[in-house]
Amino acid sequence: AVVSTQSGHYGREEDSEEMEDKPEVWYHEGTGALKRARFFIAEYSVPRAKKRLQLAREWQSKPATMKHSEKQDIHKFVHTLNNECSQIGDTPAVMATLR
Repeated sequence: AVVSTQSGHYGREEDSEEMEDKPEVWYHEGTGALKRARFFIAEYSVPRAKKRLQLAREWQSKPATMKHSEKQDIHKFVHTLNNECSQIGDTPAVMATLR
């Protein structure tokens, strides 16, 4: 009989039984430098992830009207910033060159 193994390969039933008996190593520890780099990345990213998730929980718990109001404020700020930036254009302001 042909069966599918966990890795998605097809083979005879006897082959799949042999594979189940043998432990499969799916990772390698790596060097000490790699371990230190992984710890550095974890120490850098985990606190930021916790903060991001906390902010997401707080945002989710806010009423819809408050969320909508905050989104409108952000949109207004970005629109104003866009207008100001488009007038600066280069060394002389764009509005000064149009006069």
